[in-house]
Amino acid sequence: MAGLIVPPFIVIMGRGTRFKIIWSLFLILFLWNSYFFNLLRYEHSRMVIKQRALENIKAIAIPGSVFLKNLGGLYIWKSSIFYLGVFGILIISFLTLCLFIRSMISRGIVLLIFSGSLIYIMRRDANFLSFTSVTILSFLCFYLITFGIHLKFKFSLKETAFISLIFILIVGALVWGAKRRFFLKTRDVILFNTSIGRSIINFYYTYSPLATAIITPKKGIYEALIYYDALKMGIPLYLGDGIFVSGIPKIKNSADFILKKRGSYFMFESPGYGKVKIKSINPKEIQSSIKKFFHHRGLLKICRVGLYSFLAGIFFLIFFLTYIFVSDKRVFYMISSGIGIIILITIVGVSLMARGPINKIDMNREDIKSFGLALSYNLMDREKINESYLPVIEKMAYSSSPALRYWGAYLLGKFSENDKIVKILKSLIKDKCLNVRYSSAVSLFKISGQKAFKSLVQLLFRDPSWYVRCKIFQAFLKAGMIPSPVMPGAFH
Repeated sequence: MAGLIVPPFIVIMGRGTRFKIIWSLFLILFLWNSYFFNLLRYEHSRMVIKQRALENIKAIAIPGSVFLKNLGGLYIWKSSIFYLGVFGILIISFLTLCLFIRSMISRGIVLLIFSGSLIYIMRRDANFLSFTSVTILSFLCFYLITFGIHLKFKFSLKETAFISLIFILIVGALVWGAKRRFFLKTRDVILFNTSIGRSIINFYYTYSPLATAIITPKKGIYEALIYYDALKMGIPLYLGDGIFVSGIPKIKNSADFILKKRGSYFMFESPGYGKVKIKSINPKEIQSSIKKFFHHRGLLKICRVGLYSFLAGIFFLIFFLTYIFVSDKRVFYMISSGIGIIILITIVGVSLMARGPINKIDMNREDIKSFGLALSYNLMDREKINESYLPVIEKMAYSSSPALRYWGAYLLGKFSENDKIVKILKSLIKDKCLNVRYSSAVSLFKISGQKAFKSLVQLLFRDPSWYVRCKIFQAFLKAGMIPSPVMPGAFH
């Protein structure tokens, strides 16, 4: 094939190479998005069936079968974007790097090693076969479409080392920043303060419950349903931590697990995924066995890697697109290095924001925006807060900033119950920001306990946000209580 030089410092082999590269990457994203869409669609259908089963045995079901059924296919597709962002960026970044491998044999070997590593990580997951099929198909398509295409660097060793150093530093800064609440501070400092940022937050909290359901053990806010034919009680047996046991025959096919008596022991089975022996129907032993049947450990590991390499991947893709379309070497070098440095400075800067102790002068200021978040990060891990902080936290609860209202509601849950705090929290559970609603609801339940049920039950069953419903239900479970639809206002 004839060599085509576009731009002067990149050598591309073959015709229509830009189209082929973009087409191959688009096709791979389409394949992975289809895979995750079908994965979530199956999880959604399973959740609807289980929610109906819980409702049939008169156990509480959150968010409810009707709520789930009304979500529709568009909701499921938007939820799949969660994985396309975390996992897709990782895959696309790796594949674009492969374009710099000149030998097609060597490129094929690298693709085999990488795909083999992904498959090995996923070997024990429930969706192992489908994941393996999509991995092989997507990598094979990329290899065939880009066959003969070679991108070649013509940078000096110093320039290459500089770009590589920025990439490594971004990944390292994210790991370092995560320990200093970088992701939390990004939400509070950057996203909450812009209309685009608030849209991103709303999108995440609206569509993440279904997305994260498949990497959450089948317990807790998503509940677990166990069928035990020897249990003849008309009402389900609640073992705590969102785990229900019932002997009603019609829920057998809907249950997550089946429990069978075998002489002196019990057989605890997850249909299609194996079985384990347990000595008794002990809540702790049941909970321990459920964790063994968590079917998506591999996917969870990959998502964690993707999360920490996300910004580095964004930097690399910007670098790659600039690399293809900018013909001036100096302009390319300035754009790519400048964007990388900006990302790096942002990570470090946000991570270092709102650190250190709060002095008494700050506490007396009228404008709490300058120190409200710093105060929140200082107090968030405390079990109880001194009453001297109450006036400023009350101001935060009434702030125009959703970030400060969120933290005001959160911190009010660390005081002892009094009428003024309860009144503030009851007003905040009607806030237009879903983060504020769930934060105030959890705080209200924390300080008022069962007395808050009448205020929270409306949110639990009627709030438009799945996330808000689940956070309230999770608060009940953590307290070792669960509301009963059979006896409204009562707890079992």
